[in-house]
This record gives sequence, structure tokens and C-alpha cells, in this order.
Amino acid sequence: SFGNLITNLTREMFEEAGRGEPFEIQLKSKDVITKITKNYNDQGPSSLIALFGHSGYLEIALVRGSAAKLLGLKVSDTIRVEFDAG
Repeated sequence: SFGNLITNLTREMFEEAGRGEPFEIQLKSKDVITKITKNYNDQGPSSLIALFGHSGYLEIALVRGSAAKLLGLKVSDTIRVEFDAG
């Protein structure tokens, strides 16, 4: 009901691929997220965040809003996670 975007990327897959390296989550709207938030209270209202939800999958959310509406993303759209191997 809040419009979170749930990916098919698990925490385990994310950690294995990234091995602690800096990353960027690139969205269709050209927005970029560079950190994983532990919970909604870590950021202010209207902040676009990435977190691992209760299901264990990476979610893109808008604090007190709908990320799906803000970004205009649909089920078949792609987000990209790039890790900086230095």
C-alpha cells in the first residue's frame, strides 16, 4: 500500500557480490542511492531510501510516500546496482 519497489536481490546476494565495496543503486529516473538504510527512522520525510525488507529482498522506498509513483517504475523495469571494486 505504500508503493515500495521490491527487487529480486537478496541481502546475501548483495553482500556476496559487493564484498563491502561502495555501490550505487541506479534507478530509471536517474536517481542514485549509495547506502542501505536500516529502517525508515534513519531518514527524514520524502527521502528515497534502499533497505532490506522483512522478506530479505532489497526494497526502494520513499519515506512517507510511494516510491512507485515518484519514480514511475513498473514490475518489468530494471534497476542497476554497481559495485566499485576500487
